[in-house]
Amino acid sequence: MNDIATMSPKKKSIVMLPLAASAVFLAAVLSAVFFFVHLPAVYSHLHRALRDKTKNITDIMITRVSQAVRAHDDVSLLNYLQEMSSSPDFSRASVLSSDGAILADNKIELWAQKFPDDRLVNSLPSMTSPLFFRRSDPSGYDYAVPLEVDPPAFLVTGVSSQKIDADAASARTGALYILAGLIFAGVVFFYLTLHFTIVARLKKIHKNLESVLLGSSAERITVSDRDEIGEVAVAVNSILDKVSKGAAAENSARSTTECLINNFVYEVASGVKSGLVVLDSSDNIVYVNKVACDILGITADEPVIMRGRHVVEVVKDAVLLELLKKSGSSIGSVIDGSLESASARVNITAIDDGSGRLGGTVLVFDRRG
Repeated sequence: MNDIATMSPKKKSIVMLPLAASAVFLAAVLSAVFFFVHLPAVYSHLHRALRDKTKNITDIMITRVSQAVRAHDDVSLLNYLQEMSSSPDFSRASVLSSDGAILADNKIELWAQKFPDDRLVNSLPSMTSPLFFRRSDPSGYDYAVPLEVDPPAFLVTGVSSQKIDADAASARTGALYILAGLIFAGVVFFYLTLHFTIVARLKKIHKNLESVLLGSSAERITVSDRDEIGEVAVAVNSILDKVSKGAAAENSARSTTECLINNFVYEVASGVKSGLVVLDSSDNIVYVNKVACDILGITADEPVIMRGRHVVEVVKDAVLLELLKKSGSSIGSVIDGSLESASARVNITAIDDGSGRLGGTVLVFDRRG
């Protein structure tokens, strides 16, 4: 576990990079659709709707305006023009002569003045059908329709684009909220997809490997998909199987060795007058008798069994420890030597566990003289 922590001191999520990339990509795509497709379509729809409305209102009023012009009924004409301009979509309503003079207007103070749009005025003499003229100040356009009068006159309706801009701004705001919601929903969708298809499965694999590192048995991973992570899971399951088999074999061998050593110890220990120490394969003490305690300088009132204590914790004789190191590489042979204090000799025998590996060590001490 410490090695793993050293290799990766800072925990990172595998989801963050693809999630961020997905969010950026989704935002870019939706923004492109919003700004280059949706908004132009909204503006086009609003302009088309306003033009249709302008045509419909003008078609309704043109007969009455023509009658008022022919009858020189200025009062009725003013009322008709003011009625048309009362709509928030229209900025003005005028009747023009073919030379651009204002014969009538919804604002009476503009009567008999020159119409300000020269482009429209220059087009009047040749106009035979309704036309739209775009203007920049104020923003919008004028819709000119020939009247059924003689001399020629024209009904001009000034259409303001302010309402279009307001409606477009409202539509843009609503669409931005929708865009933000779609991006958020997309990010959540990508996160959940990555989590359940990748992260959760990797965490399961990591948990099982940690269990093995901690020495416990690990549950096998269920492989439902044979994708890349599924292949990793199959490999991990194979490793876990091999580790479990190896651990079982090692435990079995260790149990057998300990059983053999214990049987050997308790069969011969009672009749041995020499010092006797028995170690397992890891040099942990399995048995030590009173004679060995006396020789090694261990305080003990009677023979004791010090199970689990490492020999280095108990024995301080440097020569003896060196002899123990040599015996580990000479399984089955006997190594003779004297203690550092020269008070006794020792015979060290490394026991084979039956598979050619060290199963334990027996030390026999004899006093000199």
